[in-house]
Amino acid sequence: MNKERVLAVADAIEALVVNGNPVPGLGFNMSGWVADPGEEACAEDHSRHMCSTTACIAGWTVALFDKVSAAEMHSMVGDHVALVGIESRATELLGLSVGQAHALFYAEGSGKLLEDVTPEEAIATLRDLAESEHIQWHLHCGGAEDTEDEEHGE
Repeated sequence: MNKERVLAVADAIEALVVNGNPVPGLGFNMSGWVADPGEEACAEDHSRHMCSTTACIAGWTVALFDKVSAAEMHSMVGDHVALVGIESRATELLGLSVGQAHALFYAEGSGKLLEDVTPEEAIATLRDLAESEHIQWHLHCGGAEDTEDEEHGE
C-alpha cells in the first residue's frame, strides 16, 4: 500500500469539503467511479459545492495522480470500459491488493448504501487505512465490523 498516496487522496477530499476544490468541478459521491448528478439522482455532490461531476475514492485517485480534469472525468460518464479502468488504475496507484481495493471502493462494512457515505467518513477511513493498513469503514460509519482480513486474505 502506498501510504503517502492514500493520505493525499484523503487530503484532497478534505480540501474539497473544507475550503474549495483541488480538482475544479469535481465533487464527491461514492455511488460511482464518476457520475453526473444531473443524470443520476444517487450521484448528488456531497461536498455541497454542486459540482457537475462527482467521483468516489477511486475516481478521485485517478483524477489526482493521473492529472485528469473534471471535464475529462465527465466525458467517461456512460463509457463502461473507461469506468471499469478507473477501478484497476486506482488500485494500482494506491498499491492495494484486489481485496483491499474492493473493500475500500465498495465501502464494505460501512452498513450504508454507497451514495450515503459522506466525504468525512471516506476521509476518516482513508486516514485510518494509512495508519493501520486495514480498511475499517465500520469505525467511521457505524456499520458491522469489517472482515477484510479474513475475506480477502490480507
